[in-house]
Amino acid sequence: MSARTIVWAAILVALIVVLGVAAVRAFGAMREVRTLKRRVDALGDLPIVGALEKAQRDVERLQTLGERVTPLAERAALALAALRRNPIPPDLRAAALRIVTEVQELQTFVPRSG
Repeated sequence: MSARTIVWAAILVALIVVLGVAAVRAFGAMREVRTLKRRVDALGDLPIVGALEKAQRDVERLQTLGERVTPLAERAALALAALRRNPIPPDLRAAALRIVTEVQELQTFVPRSG
């Protein structure tokens, strides 16, 4: 055998050994990934995860409510400003109170059905 053949044979053996070691490491890494995936899936069943998901839904619901409240608050401010400019006339207020008392008196005489 020539020296060149011995060198090529040594390179081939080294290449086979390196590829074998790399394959063993790759299979080990795949096994670790599967184990990690199972553990992560098991963490999804913990009660804290459900509580966090519920909290996220609550936050989203509160944000939606906040978006709805802003126009209502603006409308209320405009209504208050209008009432401050032109308050309710006293005769209209007295008429409303009279109607309320009449309805209350009527409810004492007429029995409720239902």
